[in-house]
Amino acid sequence: MPDREYTKSAVRAFFSRGADDTYSRGESIFPPYTYAKSVHFIESGFIKIVAPNRDGRQSLLYILGPGDLMPFPGGFGRNRVDSYFIAMSAVKTKRLSSELLLHVVENNTVISSAIMWQIYDLLTNYSNRVYTLSLQSQIERLASFLLQLNVRFGIKQNKEIILNIPLTHAEIAASISATRESVSRYMGVLIRRGILEQRNHILIIKDLPALLALMQLA
Repeated sequence: MPDREYTKSAVRAFFSRGADDTYSRGESIFPPYTYAKSVHFIESGFIKIVAPNRDGRQSLLYILGPGDLMPFPGGFGRNRVDSYFIAMSAVKTKRLSSELLLHVVENNTVISSAIMWQIYDLLTNYSNRVYTLSLQSQIERLASFLLQLNVRFGIKQNKEIILNIPLTHAEIAASISATRESVSRYMGVLIRRGILEQRNHILIIKDLPALLALMQLA
């Protein structure tokens, strides 16, 4: 399979011909329970995929960022989009028809490899999420969630890791099956221990070994 970075560049170049779309924070992008007729390449911004729980609350399933495609796999026209795609920030995308992308995937090994990489990411995320939710204590689930964000979106600056995602405590709670109040409490614990910092709503991991140590105790 072609190199991952090479396939990302190829997908970006392929979608450069697409139509420009912009979304504001909180805006819903696809009507749920429909068959999408287009696929979007995310140029900038972040999008959360959420689904309602049995108790009526929303569960945060996945976060999409620059370089990702959506909806996936529903954008290929053969699967219904059953979740909500909601902008977490200002978002810019390039949009192409599902029919065109499906044709290209069937005939272009580089683009199809890029799709396989995204499938791998999704499967890895869901596996990690099952593991996170299996942890008994909420602080362990919080640490696991932060470590997963680091792998996908972490930007290392000197000894710090910037998680440049506009996450609220309620959104974190929706991902780790906790209450907003408990997330706020345990975030405060991590901040007081010098493991985490929050600047202008952006999370910063200041002590990665200490965060990992919380998981080793699980």
